This record gives sequence, C-alpha cells and structure tokens, in this order.
Amino acid sequence: MKAFLGALEFQENEYEELKELYESLKTKQKPHTLFISCVDSRVVPNLITGTQPGELYVICNMGNVIPPKTSYKESLFTIASIEYAIMHVGVHNLIVCGHSDCGACGSIHLIHDETTKAKTPYIANWIQFLEPVKEELKDHPQFSNHFTKRSWLTERLNMRLQLNNLLSYDFIQESEQE
Repeated sequence: MKAFLGALEFQENEYEELKELYESLKTKQKPHTLFISCVDSRVVPNLITGTQPGELYVICNMGNVIPPKTSYKESLFTIASIEYAIMHVGVHNLIVCGHSDCGACGSIHLIHDETTKAKTPYIANWIQFLEPVKEELKDHPQFSNHFTKRSWLTERLNMRLQLNNLLSYDFIQESEQE
C-alpha cells in the first residue's frame, strides 16, 4: 500500500516539478550510462549516482549477473537489454554495480544440496552463473571460516566475473574500439 500511495504522491507532486523533463523523454531518451545492478532494495541507481530520470539505462537482476557468452540463452533478458542499450540507445558508459552483503553472492555458499535446490529451483538455476566464483574461492582457504571476509571476497570476485563475462561478447569489444 505504501508503494501505491507513493506512486500517487509522485504523480500529483513530484512529476509536476519535472514534467518538462518527462515530456522530453517521451520522444527521445539518450541516457549516457548503462547501469547494471543487483535487485537488492538498498541499491537505488539514480539515488547513489546522483542522476536524474533519463540519464541511466538500468538493468537489475539478482547478483548483477551478466551471463557468459556460452550461456546467454539462459538469460536472454539481461544480454538483450545490454545489447539494446549499447547498439540502439547509444550509451557510452557502462557500470556494473556490486554491493556489500549481497544475498545472491551469499547464496552460493548455501544452495548446494538437492533439497534446497528442489525448494528453490529458479534461484538455484540463476546461481549457477556464480559457480566460477565459488570455484575461485577454493584458492583462498584463509577466508573459508570467516564470514565477513569471505563475503567481501565473494562480492569482489563476482564483480570481476561479471566484467569478464561482459567482455566475452563481440558487440561489447567492438563498441570499446569505437
């Protein structure tokens, strides 16, 4: 109910303050940055970047995952949205935004037995994209029994994985060269 009332409040008050901006965005959007983030409710792209409507093209999913080129069919939404932003919208900058205490990153340590996978099959399927992070963590046994340090490392390894996955696409490499 709070979200509904907030939407009404926005429509009646805040929209009016930015009406000219919103009207101009109806015909032509030209965001300068593609912002890929987690669906975590603490990550609010326009708020944390200090941008206005129309400046960011935002894609959100659990764990800010960018599927590797070899698995793109398992997440067409994400890669199609990235391709659209770069090839048709014309964004020039790209941000992959990770965050602390990420539930998706934490879940790679929790969703491993068949019972849990059976109860949450969609999450288990999505988390498979983070499997390389779990494998890489094996190279850092000093973090295995320290939750905070392991979380910190998991989140950073995830960011590196997603950037590497992004660079596996030809259209990304080509746009970098332009």
